[in-house]
Amino acid sequence: MRLVAFDNQEENKMAFSLFGYEIQLELKDSSNRSFRKVYLCKPSIDTEAEAQAAADGVLGTVPDVSGLTIKSYRVAKIMNEGAFTLPTGKNGSEQAQIVANLSGELETVNTFIPAPLDALFVAETGPNRNVIDVTNAALLAYLAHFKASGIFMISDGENLDESSPLLRGERITKSYNPK
Repeated sequence: MRLVAFDNQEENKMAFSLFGYEIQLELKDSSNRSFRKVYLCKPSIDTEAEAQAAADGVLGTVPDVSGLTIKSYRVAKIMNEGAFTLPTGKNGSEQAQIVANLSGELETVNTFIPAPLDALFVAETGPNRNVIDVTNAALLAYLAHFKASGIFMISDGENLDESSPLLRGERITKSYNPK
């Protein structure tokens, strides 16, 4: 069993271990609507090669039973926290809406952080309670993942501006929609 450990805030050490693999298909209908189908692999599938073989198998049979077209698929490793506990007093519907600059364009993108820490805001109380602190080091480090020099893409495969990614942000409430 492989363990991965990292810091999630100073006081919260997390240790993840392999739970298994899943195959996710994105299917499209004739109206270009997307439908997701997820297949959880049995515990005996415990390597990436075996999970890819399982994906190849399902990719070969789905077109024989469904009229939708497979647009994409992914083989995902599921990692579970070994000592999982629910957070105290945190509501995922409360979110930080971040407005950021896209790289090389005069466009912006919105991204969201569920249950943002109070430290991301200008003040914990008062009129600036809902205003994002655009100089917050933790937030800037998080957004750096989405720059061209980072490891992730944002909004249709684009990246955030290298020099000034963060424009503004605010605390909002989004309705709960489990997916």
